[in-house]
Amino acid sequence: MHPTHTGETPPWIANGESPTLRGADQTAIGGLASAMEELRRLYLAGETEAALAVAESVRPAPVGTPWPLDTIPLVNMTAQQIMQLPLDPQSGFLLARIDGMTPLKTILDISAMPHESAMHRIEHLVHLGAVRMLVPRSDTPTLS
Repeated sequence: MHPTHTGETPPWIANGESPTLRGADQTAIGGLASAMEELRRLYLAGETEAALAVAESVRPAPVGTPWPLDTIPLVNMTAQQIMQLPLDPQSGFLLARIDGMTPLKTILDISAMPHESAMHRIEHLVHLGAVRMLVPRSDTPTLS
């Protein structure tokens, strides 16, 4: 037994709350638990297709980029506007690499940080309005 454990059920476990998750995160976990219970019930009842539909509904989004890697990020603000943004040093580093010509893949490759982390920061820059993405049209002819 843990030395500080009294043997009583902590109140946050008794009422189904999490000591670290609050608000929307707590609701999401509760929703996931309900979905998993429903999935199990359907599977045990032999309703495989319905169980698969529930499983699909709770599948996490794939990790990656919401844009094709040949997308060109463009700075969408003046230097004065950018100076007012709440940016960490890594986001500033990435923003400095956005020149309107370099594709997203190259920026991710030269960032010297994990692609997922760099992509999260670029998504944040887009959310702030500092950057917009020029996504290549799929019907644009390419040189062969």
